[in-house]
Amino acid sequence: MKMARNGLACAPAEKHADITGALICGGKSKRFGSDKRLYIFEGKRLFDLGFSKLGEVSDDVVAVFREGIPAELKNYPAIYDNSKIEGPIAGLLAALAYTDRRYILSMPCDLPYLSTYFLRFLCGLKEEEKIVIPRTRGLEPLIGLYPRSIFQRLSHYAQQGGRSLRQFMDELAGDHKKLIRPAMWRKGGFSASEFKNLNRPSPI
Repeated sequence: MKMARNGLACAPAEKHADITGALICGGKSKRFGSDKRLYIFEGKRLFDLGFSKLGEVSDDVVAVFREGIPAELKNYPAIYDNSKIEGPIAGLLAALAYTDRRYILSMPCDLPYLSTYFLRFLCGLKEEEKIVIPRTRGLEPLIGLYPRSIFQRLSHYAQQGGRSLRQFMDELAGDHKKLIRPAMWRKGGFSASEFKNLNRPSPI
């Protein structure tokens, strides 16, 4: 077993051949005031931070955009949301439709504190045909492992007007989901700071 930064055991540093990494980049950055995907955080663009972390878990990573791709990111593998669907569900559906692997591992591009250790931890908990997502005070559905087999169910929910991933998870039967509660990820050596997103530029 690999050792995490805090010395606790962590999943092996392997790349999963059955997982596609999906970096969700469709947000409009209204609160941020500029394109957060290009924001420099500790010397790197937020986009690059997320993409490289997913690349340490899978050798197949794609960025999911809502509309036009910034010129600075044109060289990355990219797909587009389904424009007929609002919200982050559109990004997940696009990634699930794109992949030919059994799972996608999703994360938003505005989580600079989310570690590769946690992504590996999440992948180490995968179960056949189950969505695996962490819970903090509430669910964190954009940080998750989604089986490709959930596509039809999620697509149907969206086509019926469903927009909330949390509601989708609440309505999903227990045998289709695995919720990683705080006691479990804390036992793995992780803290709530992993899930802190960047909604405003850091003060200078």
